[in-house]
Amino acid sequence: MVIGFIGFGNMAQAIARGIDAQREKLGAQMIAYNPTRSKIENFPGSVSACETPLEVAKRSDYLFLCVKPQMLPGSAPEFRAGIGAGTVIVSIIAGVTDEAIRALLKTDRPIVRVMPNTPLLLGKGTTAIAHPQGLSEEQYRFVCDVFESIGTAYEVPEDKFDEIIPVNGSSPALIYQIAKIVALNAEKHGLDFARSLAMFADTLQGSAAMIRQSGQDIDSLIKMVCSKGGTTLAMLDSLRDNGFDQTLDNALDRCVERAKELGRGE
Repeated sequence: MVIGFIGFGNMAQAIARGIDAQREKLGAQMIAYNPTRSKIENFPGSVSACETPLEVAKRSDYLFLCVKPQMLPGSAPEFRAGIGAGTVIVSIIAGVTDEAIRALLKTDRPIVRVMPNTPLLLGKGTTAIAHPQGLSEEQYRFVCDVFESIGTAYEVPEDKFDEIIPVNGSSPALIYQIAKIVALNAEKHGLDFARSLAMFADTLQGSAAMIRQSGQDIDSLIKMVCSKGGTTLAMLDSLRDNGFDQTLDNALDRCVERAKELGRGE
């Protein structure tokens, strides 16, 4: 079993680390092409560098497309001739539909679209995976196993992959931005920035556990923190009075809109 990577940036390296850690279970050899060869040569796991993307495509049973959306049209002609009749194509490219990828690659092979996020770098990613027609259950399960080796995986319809981006793909940046604002506010009030950031990160973990494990719905969890006339309600009221809910909703819509623009090559 050979897994090949076209592009070997942070996301591809995180995926490769997960595969490397589950080598006995997955039983896979890894190869990769990247314009900056040192990214492969300096990788601490067992990935062999190829001279061309065409070589990767020819040798791969599972071909992972890990280039930027804007780069795919230019790079596709370099390797599409090497894609075999049985090759499973896995794309982590945001905004580019399976139809568009097949057109660029001139293939009728099913495309497994996945939307990972950066916590993959710590083995704690959350990945959306589409189950395309024409892919066997064994092949689909293998792709799921790869991403479950570096976090959790959820099946999402392929036609909703733009809409899922703000849920898991882009949302880490939103969380980091909120964490930064909270820690800066604490610093403004005389508290240590780094310690406040750590406390907020711990609070995020605990809050996530409450969502997953408490058995309470989200509105009940909000009410559990609030007391009449208290500090939490004052904070939430201020957010609503300043248009936070609508601003955030608009931002999430813009994220989806930008994904569709990328899919159109804009």
